[in-house]
Amino acid sequence: MKNPDWVRQFKCWDVPQAWFNDLVVRLLQRWGTLYIIQPYRAQEKCSPSCMNAQGHECQCSCMGENHGSGGPGAGWFVVSEAFATRWGEEELAWRLLRKGTPYR
Repeated sequence: MKNPDWVRQFKCWDVPQAWFNDLVVRLLQRWGTLYIIQPYRAQEKCSPSCMNAQGHECQCSCMGENHGSGGPGAGWFVVSEAFATRWGEEELAWRLLRKGTPYR
């Protein structure tokens, strides 16, 4: 691909992923600020031991959201007794970049 594709439906440009970093640098040099809108899927982390827990103490990264819920289900992928994960629905995430702001 030599040129980006204009996506009429969304009124945006579609470029290959390999162009992304260079394009961001060039757009910031030209315009100074840039909104990036990208697909995003949040990853939830928990564990079967948390989901099957009794009592109120929870030291899991779910912050108690799944504590004592009765076990993995609803799309959870159990990796081990200490770790399970699932991905949320795809959403659009945006961020504003400004020229001269370092990457984090």
